[in-house]
Amino acid sequence: MNGVVMKAQQKFSLSLHPRHAFGPMALAAGAFIAAANAGSACHAALVVPATLNPRTTTLPIGTSFTGISVEWNQVRPYLQKLHGDRAATAALLRRLARLNGPPVVRVGGNSEDQAAWNLPHRHHIPHFVHINITRRILTELGWLSRQTRSRLILGLNLGARRPAWAAKLMSQSEAIIRPSHILAFEIGNEPDLFGRFGKPWRGSGQPYYYRQVSAYLKVLAPMARGRKLFAGGAFCCGWRSSTPRYIKREAAYLAVSTLHEYPLGAPVRNRRSPQFASIANLLKNSSARAYYREISASVIAGRKAGVPVRWGEMNSAYGGGKDGVSNTFAAALWGTDAMFETARAGAGGVNFHMPGYYGAWLYGPRGHVRVMPLYYGMWLFAKAAGMHGRLVPVAYKRPLNIKIWAVRGSRGELRIVILNKDLTRRAIIHLRVAGYMLSHEMRMAAASVKSRWRVRLGPWTFNGSINGDPHPVAWNRRVQTIATVGPGAWNIPMPPASGALLVLSRRPPA
Repeated sequence: MNGVVMKAQQKFSLSLHPRHAFGPMALAAGAFIAAANAGSACHAALVVPATLNPRTTTLPIGTSFTGISVEWNQVRPYLQKLHGDRAATAALLRRLARLNGPPVVRVGGNSEDQAAWNLPHRHHIPHFVHINITRRILTELGWLSRQTRSRLILGLNLGARRPAWAAKLMSQSEAIIRPSHILAFEIGNEPDLFGRFGKPWRGSGQPYYYRQVSAYLKVLAPMARGRKLFAGGAFCCGWRSSTPRYIKREAAYLAVSTLHEYPLGAPVRNRRSPQFASIANLLKNSSARAYYREISASVIAGRKAGVPVRWGEMNSAYGGGKDGVSNTFAAALWGTDAMFETARAGAGGVNFHMPGYYGAWLYGPRGHVRVMPLYYGMWLFAKAAGMHGRLVPVAYKRPLNIKIWAVRGSRGELRIVILNKDLTRRAIIHLRVAGYMLSHEMRMAAASVKSRWRVRLGPWTFNGSINGDPHPVAWNRRVQTIATVGPGAWNIPMPPASGALLVLSRRPPA
């Protein structure tokens, strides 16, 4: 095996044998970490063969896993038809659709309980309801769903306690948008925070909430004509752990159950708080692992009840994201990792909330799109997940902030995603996969972890794009060349704050 000179680097040894399927609880792989003095040659890595359990199967990654979430009052400025059939939003969603199936578009958020169809200005309405949902808004959503084949989750106002309002919006939505493009109607957004609406919500708790949901379903369920056409409970904070109970109670009506999670908070001012929005906190393993930990119990409950579960609203920092954190390359690394953690839990997908500082893409004053780093992470994940990909769990030691994910495609190919989330230290991943050869590699990188614009995935970047199409850019391969060190063995250099996608195909028999 060739020696590799490393300066102030760490070397990981990873052995992965893909010809056997094994489950998350049956992981066993070996790794050896060899230290190297600056300027000296590193000893050859010692590889411990992987131990596999062929009796278990790998975990599938669902199609339509990626998605977005927008507010009702942002539909027209954010999702509207800006450039004819080359509308940037449609182009960006179609790019994800070609890789992993049509994205799910959720319309809701805080505006969900502040909005109503053809807002009745002449009648007494709650003080917090002020957003008017018009025919034009639904027409724009219908156009988007037809262009991208996306399915919609449409938010209904529960906070106002007006089932008739929800029925009108549901009826008009199905009349204007093709019913086949509507995945579900979400009844209320984050009801665990409804105390902000005052009485009777303030201090009422879950019993009162469930009575209101029952009152809504009594009116809305007959309109579904036997279909499971609703979503909820969209819990975010104090009630999220009770989602399994909600699923069990409302399973007969649920097309999907949704939860919300933000690891950080833009309004948090205490720098010592784990929720303080900083690049360092965003790239901590806990900020991505929360998307596995907080949804796992709900996924189990959903599997028993036949209800898919997804993160209906998520992003880096609540409160619209934080400038200098949510709109940097750090968000691309975090977002990729968070999606894989969600897939590891067996959930159905994610919806990144936008716009704001955390938007995956934004529009400038002239209507031209600005594709932000988070979208590159969504793009990388969709490339790795593919159609009907299955996770191949990997065990490895992690002295640095390294994450490695493996996906097996339907034709037996392996797609390996490596994320170095360490901000200062480089790494070399020593990867061994018996019977496979390297077919393709692609790097996700930026000028720095703070970069907003100078981001690329492989030879592609959206810098300068006005319609959502990427263009090729020169790529410096001098310091990032993968070294083949034997049959089915590679040394993969990973600079600080960078990602990589490797595609491995089966080696033809000799």
